[in-house]
Amino acid sequence: MIQKRIIKLAFCLLTSIAGIGAYLYACGWFPPDWYVTNSAFSPEVTVPKGVYNSLFYSVERSFNGYVGIDSDRYTEDDLADWCAYVGKAMPREQIRHLMYDREAIEEVLQLKHSKKFTDKRVQNFLTFLEITRGNEVVTGGSYYDPWDYENRNYQRLQNTEPQRVEALYRSLTSDAFFANRIWFQAVRLKFYSENRSSVIPFFEETAASQPKNSLYYRAMHYVAGAYIAEKHYPQANVLLAEIFDTTPELRTTVGYDYRPLPDREVAQIAQKLSPRVQCALWAMQGFYTNNEANCLLKILTIDRQSPHVEFLLTRFINKMEYKLNIFDRYGDDLKSIKAYHQHARKVSTQVFPTDWLLLLAREGDRLSNPYLWKVAGGYVAMFRGEFSLARQLLQEAEKYVEGNEQKSQLYLLQAMNEVSSLEHIDAAAEKQLTLPMQRVWNNLYFYRDDDFCYDGSLVYDKYKAEYLNYRKFTNDLRYDYAFTFMRKYLRVLYQAQGNALMAELTHPKRGFFISEANYKAFDELTHNPHKTDWQALWINYYPYTKGDIYECRGIYLFRQDRIDEALALFEKIPWETRGAEYDSGKDKLVNEKRRLSEKALAVSPFKGGVYDMYYYDYITPPRVEYTKISFLRKAKQLKDHIAQGKDVYHSAIQLGNAFCNTSFYGVSRQFYHNEIIGEWSALRLENKENYVPLLDMTAAKKYFRIALTMATTDEQRAEAAFLLGKAERNEYFAQLNYYDIPEKKRKWIDQWEGFHILAKYPNTQYYKEAIKECGWFADVVYLYND
Repeated sequence: MIQKRIIKLAFCLLTSIAGIGAYLYACGWFPPDWYVTNSAFSPEVTVPKGVYNSLFYSVERSFNGYVGIDSDRYTEDDLADWCAYVGKAMPREQIRHLMYDREAIEEVLQLKHSKKFTDKRVQNFLTFLEITRGNEVVTGGSYYDPWDYENRNYQRLQNTEPQRVEALYRSLTSDAFFANRIWFQAVRLKFYSENRSSVIPFFEETAASQPKNSLYYRAMHYVAGAYIAEKHYPQANVLLAEIFDTTPELRTTVGYDYRPLPDREVAQIAQKLSPRVQCALWAMQGFYTNNEANCLLKILTIDRQSPHVEFLLTRFINKMEYKLNIFDRYGDDLKSIKAYHQHARKVSTQVFPTDWLLLLAREGDRLSNPYLWKVAGGYVAMFRGEFSLARQLLQEAEKYVEGNEQKSQLYLLQAMNEVSSLEHIDAAAEKQLTLPMQRVWNNLYFYRDDDFCYDGSLVYDKYKAEYLNYRKFTNDLRYDYAFTFMRKYLRVLYQAQGNALMAELTHPKRGFFISEANYKAFDELTHNPHKTDWQALWINYYPYTKGDIYECRGIYLFRQDRIDEALALFEKIPWETRGAEYDSGKDKLVNEKRRLSEKALAVSPFKGGVYDMYYYDYITPPRVEYTKISFLRKAKQLKDHIAQGKDVYHSAIQLGNAFCNTSFYGVSRQFYHNEIIGEWSALRLENKENYVPLLDMTAAKKYFRIALTMATTDEQRAEAAFLLGKAERNEYFAQLNYYDIPEKKRKWIDQWEGFHILAKYPNTQYYKEAIKECGWFADVVYLYND
């Protein structure tokens, strides 16, 4: 796929092969692929920074991340060179203006023919600008716009202009700096001329007399482009390999121009090259042919210290990961330890043969990047099920660690290996795992300002020193998949031995706190003063706070009509820092402590009637504003009134409405908004574990039936009957397809007690409004009378 995309882009690149500002992707910013996928092996950390980044493996694209030619570097370098050359004869800002501002082109020509500057070096500078700025309509120059596809000009220079500049170059004898710049312009203009191939003999004749600075290799790049235009790919590839080896900032651009050839032909070409250029040639070949392992081994036969093997090795590892690591936070659930290890071993031995890698990892001390080889070997050995070897290689990598990033990468892989080696878990295994897991938690997981611990304190506040120490590099370290995988793996182990509590702590799942036994077990462990270090670790980094847990369990209790118990838990919800929220009064984001129980409800849960309140309640301010906890207090009061025989009808109607409105079908869904429950959508319930608690109408029907029994007028009976019918209709929505076949629909309608009772009161106002508004009730009346 990479090869096809490169070929398609080749022609366009020829027109801007070393042009300032030419972007390789005119598509804005790309996050790195590992941000949303499944990598735990970080080439950004294991390979020297910035040297090969765009060549790291990318799942979706030819090049990794956001890629552009390093034009700013050349802009600043060229500016610095000319400022040093001109000295104090012209201010730096004027030099910048003349070199790069679009409107300065005419000014350059005026200054060139004026007598304002008599300094010889300034005159040379203006001569240089006359050439470069005067030909920008063809070469692109300082105002080349990579986004302007419609107005791009592909015209060629007449041969007279390159000849004029060449003649100027040949006339220069004493000023080496100026001669070098004019030489580069001669190369450049020949490339853009009608006779593009003329750049080849000119470069071959004159290159030996030039210093091998950045201009030299930029000029060589033009020559390679001329060979590509003539389809002389072997000659082009040789030049591109030399640029690749010597000029890291051009590796991405020469990468676009390289043309992969059969390995046999590459081997013949390589015989005539220096060892360094041979290695670079095979490195680009490996990148394009997706045969990293073979090309890597060829490089090592040439030079065992070549750094070019490093990015190829990381590409091999990252590709293997893509096939192996399928258990990210959005991916599959890990269900069988045995099946996982069978899959991992097959991929790491058959799909991606790795015997060669482990052999080299053992000898990594004699290669260019021993740390990389050791951690790569340890990672691969883990997938192969060779955990002792993995442990050994990762331990050997410790002496080559440079900086916190590499140390943390090592800790991460060591923890993954220790977890992956387990077939069951017991107290001894937990003790063995405690230190590796503490390391990765403490060193890696401080990545958001608003992360908070189980006790409600911000991670930033509680571990500020560690946070500040590691925050600076977490963008480069690929840690998210490793955490998710280890959590899922441990959960499977605990589930296998029936330990639901530790399964939840290691990898939380929706619905855990629906069970009273689960909640009690969790509560007992958190208050146990004799917790093991392992238990304390997972409790401390449990992703939900006490407030989340009390609120979650309280919501479930309310939905079971256990109002007193629900209120008791809401009363226990502590003040917690919940991250920054906008304060309209202060007109800024504030990070203040709040109680989840004090969250306001936009609509009164106690209201109900013929008309669904979706239509008007959110634009009509409620007469009484409720928070979650004040709502529960009112619900308790109403339930007490019913028990005491006080105003039973109205109390029961309001409680029935409360249970309807705090269900998925109600207008007070805010009540069940909770981090653990995880239901925020008004369109559907996302988690099947919440179907019963959030769809159940048992309590609502109970209170509407109480109201029906206690009604004293036909209007009251009609109201209670209609609301009972709506609750029964909601049950139909929950249990059958909305568009079910008519026979089943009629069977259900026949069972709707409330609407059948309402049909007996045709003279009430409630009946008249219901028959107009509710098609379901109209169906009942039609079927009932039929």
